[in-house]
Amino acid sequence: MLCVILLLRELFQMLVSFKRYIFNTENLVELAILGGAIYLMFGDDQYLMAKRHWAAFCVVCSWAEALTLVSRHPRLSVYVAMFTTVARTFLAFLAFYAIIIVAFAIAFYLMYDHDHARTKPNDDYPFFDGGTSISLWGKKG
Repeated sequence: MLCVILLLRELFQMLVSFKRYIFNTENLVELAILGGAIYLMFGDDQYLMAKRHWAAFCVVCSWAEALTLVSRHPRLSVYVAMFTTVARTFLAFLAFYAIIIVAFAIAFYLMYDHDHARTKPNDDYPFFDGGTSISLWGKKG
């Protein structure tokens, strides 16, 4: 019932001014949330993984919309502006170091890969037997 009311509200906003409605990002996010919610409720259960991805997308979009709604409150707008500034700075540093992070992720994947179904493990590297490499991080057990 709530989805129908929200869908009617969005339809009314679209009928008032279609051009302004389409170019507003907040309206497009609301349509994505509504479309995702309708798909989650009435979609085919055969595609469970797709529904899980849509649910995650709807949760992120809902929190983003909630953050924009909270930022309009006079007392809370300062905190949202501060969060936005910190998030932009963090993402700038993360983008700068993303290449190094991906390189380390690939290196550790290759070093600690335990998928020996197609090939036989290489016994020439006893360093990676488990006990020796774990001792680098401290005592085990």
